[in-house]
Amino acid sequence: MNAVLRRSVEQARLPHYLRLEDRNSMAHGLEARLPFMDYRLVSLAFRVPADQKMQGAWNKVLLRRSVRGRVPDSVRNRVEKMGFPTSLHLWMTGALAEPLRDILASRAARERGIYNVEAMLSVLQNDHRIEPEAALKLFHVAEFELWHEIHRS
Repeated sequence: MNAVLRRSVEQARLPHYLRLEDRNSMAHGLEARLPFMDYRLVSLAFRVPADQKMQGAWNKVLLRRSVRGRVPDSVRNRVEKMGFPTSLHLWMTGALAEPLRDILASRAARERGIYNVEAMLSVLQNDHRIEPEAALKLFHVAEFELWHEIHRS
C-alpha cells in the first residue's frame, strides 16, 4: 500500500491536482493552504502501517478516528466522500459529449495533423468507460482547438 501511496504522491494524480488548485486559487487572487500536504504529515503517513490507513473498504481511518466527537458521525462516516470531485467525466459522457466530438472531429483538427483524431474518437465511443487521464487529455485537446479557432491569425 505504501508503494501505491508513494506513486500517487510523487507521480500520479496529486502533482496534477496541486497545479490545478494553485492555478485556480491564484486566478482569483487567493492564496490557498493545503494542511494535509505538510511534509511532516506526509512523512508520518508513509510510516503508518497499512491496516491503520484502510480497513476493508473504509479509507481515511486515522482521520475519521481523530475527529470522533468533534465532527458529527453522519459526516465522519459518510461513504460517498471523494478526494477531488470533478464533473469532467460527466461532461464528456453527457451534455457535452456531442459538442466535444464535433470539436475533436472538426476539419481544422484533422488538417492540423497534431494528433490522431480517429484514436481520440474511439476513446469517446466507450462512453462511460473513459479513464480520468484520457478524459483530461481529450479535454485539453478540445481546449486547444477552441483556443486556436478563436486566436488563429
